[in-house]
Amino acid sequence: MKINLKQKIKNNSGSALIFSLITLSVMLVIAIGSFSISVINQQSGNATDKSVSSFQAADTGVEIVMKKIRSANSGETLRNEGFCSDGENLYTETIDGRKFTVNYFDASDIEMDCDIGLVSQIAKIKSTGEFMGTSRAVEVNVIKEGLSLTCYTLDGLAASFITNGENMDGMQITATFNDGTPEETVTWNSAGPDSKTGSAAGTGWSLEETDDTYYAYWFFTGADNISSILIDAGAGNAVFDTYYGNNEYGTPASAKGLDFELLSWPTPPWTLDGEYSGLVAVGGLPAVGDIYRYLKINFSNFSGSGSGSFDFRADTDTLKTEGDIYCN
Repeated sequence: MKINLKQKIKNNSGSALIFSLITLSVMLVIAIGSFSISVINQQSGNATDKSVSSFQAADTGVEIVMKKIRSANSGETLRNEGFCSDGENLYTETIDGRKFTVNYFDASDIEMDCDIGLVSQIAKIKSTGEFMGTSRAVEVNVIKEGLSLTCYTLDGLAASFITNGENMDGMQITATFNDGTPEETVTWNSAGPDSKTGSAAGTGWSLEETDDTYYAYWFFTGADNISSILIDAGAGNAVFDTYYGNNEYGTPASAKGLDFELLSWPTPPWTLDGEYSGLVAVGGLPAVGDIYRYLKINFSNFSGSGSGSFDFRADTDTLKTEGDIYCN
């Protein structure tokens, strides 16, 4: 039989060429696909970075304006108190390439005029952050129902659910009196590392707490001319955590809270009630309604001389970042 070697070699060469082309095509498709995925991932990462940066800018705007509100003359106009940029009804600033713009709204949700609107009329602020073409906005209610005090924390609460007297160093306790004695404010002090105890003492009165406030008691002793005590937990990097419906967690990281509860009565018996104020919102979200900055204990039905000592329970939580609480 006669074999045509030239034709056979030619056929084999053609097959090898086709196989090589197919292999190169597959490799090219894989390379293009990998490049496309890399580009998409990079674009996604860049978009996320821009979004985070713009949100941080918005948060910065909130923090700056809330600090202004705390120190401003509430009876002055926004313009006079430096709440607005020149010639505009808003405040804008750029820090490290991140821009924020803050707008002000009254209790009717109408944007305020900086030349006639008063600081006391600010009900809501809207801070919009911008970074490299991406924008994020944060809205914060400054005044609840037009008048009552509300507060705001940027970073929220610490992960630990346990707060004791030692942790609340710096709280401010204010006593008022029913006989004309001037109001008195004293600072809460820790008893030392690992003591779990803190206390404050004024003229003829004192307040002390030891161990986890969810379970342990506060102990007050005072003269018979006390009419109320106001506890500013925020000044001690803490908030009061009250009961949330169905015994559920309310504000993130707050765990379960407890309302003010009187555990022992002063002698002679007085009527006492606990009143929370300074509702606290977290991270630009609306307030859940379970954490507060202040607790005021009112004394009434005083009926003669005697001891004003009593125990009560009031749960507290610790702020994640020291000093991160702002109120109107």
